[in-house]
Amino acid sequence: MPFQLISKGSAAIKVDAAVQEESGAYSPAAAEAWGIVAEHTIPMAISKGTFWHLLKAPELSDAYRNVFLLAKERRFSSIAVPIFLPDAGSRVQEQCMRAAVSAARSFLSENEMDIYLVIDSRERFPFSKKRLKDVSRYINRHYDPRFWEESESGAYTFSRTAGPGLPMQGAEPPLPAAGARVCEEIRPYDGRKLEELLDNMEETFTEMLLRLIDEKGRKDTEVYKGANIDRKLFSKIRSDKDYSPKKATVLALAVSLKLSLDETKDLLSRAGYALSMSRKSDVIVQYFIEHREYDLFLINETLFFFQQPLLGSMAK
Repeated sequence: MPFQLISKGSAAIKVDAAVQEESGAYSPAAAEAWGIVAEHTIPMAISKGTFWHLLKAPELSDAYRNVFLLAKERRFSSIAVPIFLPDAGSRVQEQCMRAAVSAARSFLSENEMDIYLVIDSRERFPFSKKRLKDVSRYINRHYDPRFWEESESGAYTFSRTAGPGLPMQGAEPPLPAAGARVCEEIRPYDGRKLEELLDNMEETFTEMLLRLIDEKGRKDTEVYKGANIDRKLFSKIRSDKDYSPKKATVLALAVSLKLSLDETKDLLSRAGYALSMSRKSDVIVQYFIEHREYDLFLINETLFFFQQPLLGSMAK
């Protein structure tokens, strides 16, 4: 899991090293309060007590990057970085967050390491007001938890909470009334020729993935790094044409390849999944794909803000 955002204390994580404030206020013992178990600590040149608002973003980002470089020098494969969001206004909080994410993004583009950014307060997590408004509006239009529910196997059943007059779980969904508008999500192949679909009908997930990588002229390294998955997992997918990945992996790869919504649904179907408007995380990912915004870091920050599972990082 190359990059992961975690809320303080929400889950226990075990890493090779954790970042320690220069002042020494942060220690392996104190790390337990953050849910971090680490054998080593790495000092950071900026302490919690620093006047964050006087720091320029490049300086703050360099401080984080130096931590990652030191971890690499010591041959650590995983590191947890507590992110202190100061009580100094949303602009300063966003600067702190942007600096940490920018450093992680830059470092991971050239190196292999599991980086956990542990946020001290989800409530103060900086998020663009405009982005929040746009995504929230999209969720309100598309998200409906009453209908289809997805099981761990990827199969769908009708929800028991569908509401009065609607079928119970296991029943067939009702046919649309005459003249009713059919949602786009049940027309997954709109926009592509029938011959193209028939030619590739027997492809497995892995075969389709490798074909798309070739067609788009992408390198394997670019794809798996852009999908926030590690090299070992990608190698496993590539070497086994019948490999069954998790849904988070498939969506992460779709984002990395900058697939259209149509192509994303096709790739998902090869792995036995579908986008479900009863899952808020699926709705959020669909928002970004429809708007052709393929920044996985931004997508994961949005999922984190809405308390949804991230893409790629938790996939196995």
